[in-house]
Amino acid sequence: MLNENNQYSYLRKELLLRFFNFLFDSDNTLDINKIPYAMIPSKGDPRRCCIYKDREMIKYRLLSLMGYDLSGDFDESPSLFEFFSRCEKEKAPSLPPLSVISAACSSCRNKQYRVTELCRGCLARPCQTICPAGALTMKNGKAIIDGERCVNCGKCQKACPYSAIVYIPVPCEEVCPVGAIVKKEGHAIEIDRQKCISCGRCTRSCPFGAIVEKSHAVPLAAALKLKKDISLMIAPSLYNQLPGSDSQILEALKAIGFTRVYELQESAEIVAAEEGRELVERMEKGESFMTTSCCPAYVETVKKHMPDLASHVSRTPSPMVAGAEILKDQFPHSTIVFAGPCMAKKVEAYENGIVDLVMNFEELGTLLISRAVEILNYPEVEREPVFEMGRGFAHSGGVARAVEASLGRKVGYGQIDGISSKTLRLMKTWTKRAPSEHLVEVMACEGGCSRGPCSLNS
Repeated sequence: MLNENNQYSYLRKELLLRFFNFLFDSDNTLDINKIPYAMIPSKGDPRRCCIYKDREMIKYRLLSLMGYDLSGDFDESPSLFEFFSRCEKEKAPSLPPLSVISAACSSCRNKQYRVTELCRGCLARPCQTICPAGALTMKNGKAIIDGERCVNCGKCQKACPYSAIVYIPVPCEEVCPVGAIVKKEGHAIEIDRQKCISCGRCTRSCPFGAIVEKSHAVPLAAALKLKKDISLMIAPSLYNQLPGSDSQILEALKAIGFTRVYELQESAEIVAAEEGRELVERMEKGESFMTTSCCPAYVETVKKHMPDLASHVSRTPSPMVAGAEILKDQFPHSTIVFAGPCMAKKVEAYENGIVDLVMNFEELGTLLISRAVEILNYPEVEREPVFEMGRGFAHSGGVARAVEASLGRKVGYGQIDGISSKTLRLMKTWTKRAPSEHLVEVMACEGGCSRGPCSLNS
């Protein structure tokens, strides 16, 4: 994925801040029409071909923040004011969580290897010798790759002693572990909904920001402005994302307007204990292994790409769902909001129906800025370390260690630290040849939730 320190990231955060300011502070809904002009002034330098296209791109991004799906046939003629007047203000937008801004897509050429001017036309010609498809020829003392014959194996690149051959990827396609990016030469990409697992990597890899996430910002802001009873569940990975101590962060979040803040490491430990009991039960029945179930992108992967593996996935709900059940039982009329670094949580929330709204850490951090809530201004209160094993759920290996701790003994566990085409092939073999470990933790994001696509820092 792209380093977070880039111009698109800055633009995305600035737009989100302006949108939150509009939602909370504007008395005139027509003001939303002014945002593209405020961000792209007439005398500014265009980011693309001209300021008019830049403003249109801002409009599309605002529509995704309103929860609109921009894919397919989409009537873009109404004004932002009209779109805002129509958008859902009481509940979360429907699935899918990701959509493509076709006009923003650069329609990258298909991935390819290309010989650069660094080629010396050497006598050895190892690139030509090693090519299994006979795609390299020499012309005017330089190597040339025939794109029609090239099989993109990369052997020529590795063989060149001058590093004269470069690989040109399609960034979104490159990071998708399940082949859900549909690429047609000269056309904007599409997302194959039957394959997409909503991991969100493509949104942080496209240098043009063409793939966007549908936000729940509008119904969230509406609930906060009406001072409704709102229960905010925070993922364990939040504490390394924001400045200040745990107690300062919790108080700052309440200052935004959340009625209560529930730390999901508590329900994470409940989940770990339940998964431990389930593992023992499965082993006593003679089952060979069980995988964890807390990663929604992995659960989607099993549904769409490895259905034969479904019986080996833990039946225990994720900490988000378990926490929501606790809150709904105690506060049945409360609006349940989850904040985390994961886009796939929107899918899980929609399918379970118990979590009302989902926001990512980027939105949460921007909301703090918008409401001028300074975390470090709140008093720091000493707290006893609680649910430390649950906090480990945010990192690869943490779930499995918590399950072991709940059992009070070593059970031996394996890990899939990031879903890729390679690990996907490995997991598909498990129905025929089970892994040697009884428990396998699977995280779609390498490093775990703390390195999810919507983390503020990783």
